[in-house]
Amino acid sequence: MSIIMDTVKKPASKTKSKDTPATKGKKKQEKEERSKNVEEKVKKEEKGKKKKKEEVSKNVEKEKEKKAKKKVSKSKDSKDSKDSKDSKDSKDSKNSKVSITPAKKKEKSKTISFDTTQLSEEEKLKFLASLENKIKFCKAFYNDSLDAKDIMMKFSKLKFKPNSLAEAMKKHPDKYRYEDILCIDQTRVVLKDRPPENDFIHANWMTMPDKFRYISAQGPMDETCEDFWHMVYTEKSPAVVMICEFIEDEILKCAQYFPRDHEKTAEFGMYLVTRQDAITIFCQDIQCQTLEISIPSKPDAPVHTLVHYHYRDWRDHSAPMSTQPVLKLYKALRDPQMSGPPVIHCSAGVGRTATVIGVDYGNQRIGELGDKFDMYMLICEMRLMRDKAVQSHHQFLFLVLCITDLMVSEGVPRTPDMDDLLEIYVEFEKNVQKKREDKKKAEDEEKRRRKKKERRKERKRRRRRRRSCKWTRHSRLPLPPLRTRFDLT
Repeated sequence: MSIIMDTVKKPASKTKSKDTPATKGKKKQEKEERSKNVEEKVKKEEKGKKKKKEEVSKNVEKEKEKKAKKKVSKSKDSKDSKDSKDSKDSKDSKNSKVSITPAKKKEKSKTISFDTTQLSEEEKLKFLASLENKIKFCKAFYNDSLDAKDIMMKFSKLKFKPNSLAEAMKKHPDKYRYEDILCIDQTRVVLKDRPPENDFIHANWMTMPDKFRYISAQGPMDETCEDFWHMVYTEKSPAVVMICEFIEDEILKCAQYFPRDHEKTAEFGMYLVTRQDAITIFCQDIQCQTLEISIPSKPDAPVHTLVHYHYRDWRDHSAPMSTQPVLKLYKALRDPQMSGPPVIHCSAGVGRTATVIGVDYGNQRIGELGDKFDMYMLICEMRLMRDKAVQSHHQFLFLVLCITDLMVSEGVPRTPDMDDLLEIYVEFEKNVQKKREDKKKAEDEEKRRRKKKERRKERKRRRRRRRSCKWTRHSRLPLPPLRTRFDLT
């Protein structure tokens, strides 16, 4: 038994390797490196914690500052409203300037001064009275707690069709683009120096309360370019505003009625249109150029110059995101130096055109009536002059926002309800744009799939034709002799 135990214990016993000085040094280095790595990790964690604490403290301070600013802005709003009331009650003719400080969200308050030195006493009183009416209207309209959806739903329920005649339009079926959009006989533009058989153009006069007139026209067609320039030349209009593209969604919306980018002149019947200067940018999404209209066949005839504004990136049956370009257009068209009626057109001359003209019309009507005026009356009154003015609910809501911003620029104090409505509108338009982009992507994918299917079908047809051609060719030809058929040499 002792022999067996010895044999069992011997393999279990192992010789211990003695550590040499070289191995000891390596172990020390490894330990030192490990300790260094641990220390570095600890330091990094401490730095990250400190940064997080600093960020949290900064965010808390920013929130406190924002709350304090909001409180200050609210107090300023109340003070400004009181000051405006006191100034309106006094109505001193000695004061040549009226200063109002409207407060905006997340912005510093800015003083807006209105220079009334050039106005007479009667004009000053009219200005102050219209400003009072506008303030009353804004209070009544925005205190009704109407959402953007409610405003658009009311507009969609509005179905006003005036009992107006359009007999002249029926006699000229080649001179209009859409059959369902009528050219009212009472307000239509009659072409001058033309016989009654050839005096029609799809355009209407739109008169403002101060008797300033616009021409809302259909986009020129290939057949009506000469008529369009005849209207501009004879009416001596100082500006033409184009609110569409030539092609939208692969559909022709307007003809090329002025020189192209690489051209300087273009002829349309008896009229020659030349570009004076290069195309410039008037403001966001609006291009500007000066044009001259002349009659080469009549050298004694005067040359008429005008400004052409091209509003881009405004889709049909929709509205843009910001109101600034429209307000700049309004100020440019109502410049006292300009004489004559400006011409505004889109594809049909109804939706986008009427929204731009409605800014001027609504602002004046609100100044006259105040809180007695209804925004939905605006659409009915405009449709008496131009059929189906302001087509979609997007355009109506955009028109409301444009009129409010114009009144604020004239002195009406801005309220948070106005900012809330604008934010809701912007979010709504963003969602609409996303849906349109998704639809476009889906349509493009469907087109690609259809093209692939058509290509596959064509390939199959070609293969079948080749096979049938081979079969008929060999079947019709006589068989060769045996020698040639099986002779490999």
